Amino acid sequence: MSFTIKDVSDKLNLSSHTIRYYEKEGVIPRVKRNENGVREYTTTDIQWLELVCCLKETGMPLKDIKKIVRLSLVTNTEDTLEERLEILTNHKNKVLEHMKSTEKNLMKINKKIDYYKGNVNCK
Repeated sequence: MSFTIKDVSDKLNLSSHTIRYYEKEGVIPRVKRNENGVREYTTTDIQWLELVCCLKETGMPLKDIKKIVRLSLVTNTEDTLEERLEILTNHKNKVLEHMKSTEKNLMKINKKIDYYKGNVNCK
């Protein structure tokens, strides 16, 4: 089964421009085209885009995303598995630190809200 760029755009809530940009930048594999030159996305292409969106939304730089994709698609061997794992583990740790910081800030905001509502004293 194949999907048009509009199908993918609607499914992932990404603009067609962004999808074409990701393809041009090499963060998704080259998408097949039909005899009229229209892109035909596969389920695998969509899964890659979902991963790219996840990594991008959690703050991974595009250069690291490109590296993961290159290592996964071009040299998908045991030789690069450790390097891919290291990139993802480092990113996971950064995301966890950001979550801790966000949670701490959320607690402060909630205290201020409670203070304004007159429920607790704010220090």
